[in-house]
Amino acid sequence: MKKLILLFSLLVGFSTVKLNAQEIQKKMDSLIDFWHNKSNPDTARFTAINDFIWSYRNINADSCFYFIDLMFNEASLKNNQKYTARSWSLRGTLSRVIGNEKKALIYYKKASEIYNSYNDIDGEATSNNNIALLYRTNGMGNEALKMFLENKKTAIKIGDRGLLEVSLLNIGQTFFENNNYDSALTYFKKSIDLCNELKKEKYVKHKFWAFLFQGHIYRNQSKMELAIDKYNNCIKLAMSLNDLDGLSSAYSSVGYLFFLKDNYQKALLNYLNAEKYQKALSGHTKQGTLYMIYKNYIALKKDKLALLTIDKYLKVRDSTESLKSNNELIKLKLDKEFNLLKEIDSIKYLNEINLNQAEVASEKQRRNGLIIIILLVLISLVFLYRQFTQTRKQKVLIESKQKEIKDSISYAKKIQDAIMTSTVYIEDVLPKSFIFFQPKDVVSGDFYWVYKSSKSDIYIAVADCTGHGVPGAFMSMIGNSLLNEIIVEKKIENTAEILDLLREQIIKSLHQGEENVESKDGMDMSLCKINMVDKKIEFSGAYNSLIHVSNGELTTIKGDNQPVSLHYAESKPFTKKIIKVEKGDMIYLYSDGYQDQFGGFKDKKFMSLKFKNLLKKISNNTSHEQYSILQKEFYLWKGSREQIDDVCVMGIRIV
Repeated sequence: MKKLILLFSLLVGFSTVKLNAQEIQKKMDSLIDFWHNKSNPDTARFTAINDFIWSYRNINADSCFYFIDLMFNEASLKNNQKYTARSWSLRGTLSRVIGNEKKALIYYKKASEIYNSYNDIDGEATSNNNIALLYRTNGMGNEALKMFLENKKTAIKIGDRGLLEVSLLNIGQTFFENNNYDSALTYFKKSIDLCNELKKEKYVKHKFWAFLFQGHIYRNQSKMELAIDKYNNCIKLAMSLNDLDGLSSAYSSVGYLFFLKDNYQKALLNYLNAEKYQKALSGHTKQGTLYMIYKNYIALKKDKLALLTIDKYLKVRDSTESLKSNNELIKLKLDKEFNLLKEIDSIKYLNEINLNQAEVASEKQRRNGLIIIILLVLISLVFLYRQFTQTRKQKVLIESKQKEIKDSISYAKKIQDAIMTSTVYIEDVLPKSFIFFQPKDVVSGDFYWVYKSSKSDIYIAVADCTGHGVPGAFMSMIGNSLLNEIIVEKKIENTAEILDLLREQIIKSLHQGEENVESKDGMDMSLCKINMVDKKIEFSGAYNSLIHVSNGELTTIKGDNQPVSLHYAESKPFTKKIIKVEKGDMIYLYSDGYQDQFGGFKDKKFMSLKFKNLLKKISNNTSHEQYSILQKEFYLWKGSREQIDDVCVMGIRIV
């Protein structure tokens, strides 16, 4: 009976989503039709296209720029400064959506200048608010808070309650991101009270966000009933607005809450709801949602469904990674077609000249000229046809080879995943741990390895092999295999001795000691042996270090300055260090990919100090929360830039 009720509720939900999507499409069609009807008043037309762009940004952000240009061109023609500035502001918002934050900042500042030029205080404050949001997402929280507080003063001064509400909401969110929960709750409460007075649809959405962040705060404080209450308020508000994106966010938040409580059935149901609304909004499911659905299926031991879900997740991720290469193929095709059209146009131009000359000449010359022209056209068309056919064959060949390469690399990825320690085993051996593992390419030169011996000693390794992609992956598989041989089969227990033997085997396997062999392939590695009973860690490192956080204090235990391979200097025996730990301490092993990633406004490296401060800041959070924060911070920092190296960060809580 319960299954029938669940099936019925899902069917009703899907039909509601379909109806909502149709209503949104109908509303958007109406707005754009109103804009195109030039008999309508200008102010109303500008409002219509503004509302259209704002709705369409969640469906196809790239295409929105076309409609912004329509607004800008007409506003410039009619000297409408308000909507000229608004078009720059919308460009900034759309640039943020597609990940180009540098352009977004330029566009917002341009809008602010125009608002300032004709003394539009409200418009200038709105632009400054957008600039502050950019600062906040790029780690400049203090600068953002100053701008939000200044906007609050401006709103009170000019009596603009709408601007005041936006400022209160953003101040609350900034306090939230700084973990100042008491101040955040105060400002969210003020924002909600003001939204109740203003009542417009825009402020209903703002109330949604205030409730959502209140829910996050109560979740982080383990006040689960209060968090559920706030998230349920979000769902009701999003339903009233037909806000598919809001429903997706709310159901994902509820799902994560139940996941933290180990209630995987309810967590799964909520993540499936989130997936439903994401598909209705954009036609596809977000990577994070697919991953959490997979995690819940694994926890519920629904292995077939878990495999189907992880396949979807990998396809979404692979399609994102291949988007750049696909764009290059499309560009190649368009360039060739454009060149063909140029050649055809040049022939047509030649024909016109010859025809004009033929009209002046005699009948015989005209006939001869026409014959020559026809022959030229035919020869040119034959040449162009052959060239076009050859281009198509080359395109098919390129696509075929590209598919073969992708299939081979995907298969290599499956092999590498099978060789590396499974997440199920790691969760069993180290229940309060996490791994943030993000290869630069499909396969990785970074790898992690975990093994629990019969003596209850837990061996953990995080390694960074020479190179990335396929060459790095080969080295990672060699390293993985040798660790199994040395620790599992030969039962070598001393971490320094393990690295010495590993180096010997790599040099031998790669023939690095032979004459005329200049290969320096190898790996940097952090290797530790943990005894949870004795609260003792034995650590050895090859270039890589270990971070220990205890009672808010961070200590870096450095490895030896030599790799696990042939060294340009004289190789020395590896050393081991003993670290005493306490229950609740965190230890971290990592490669250098995270701290070396370029990003931020100044396009600089993340750097070791900032990375350590981040680990220290999040060390008291749960393993799930630490993983989420590291992932979010990495992608915010990277933005639209290329990932430069494989990334692997492993955190273990001492129990």
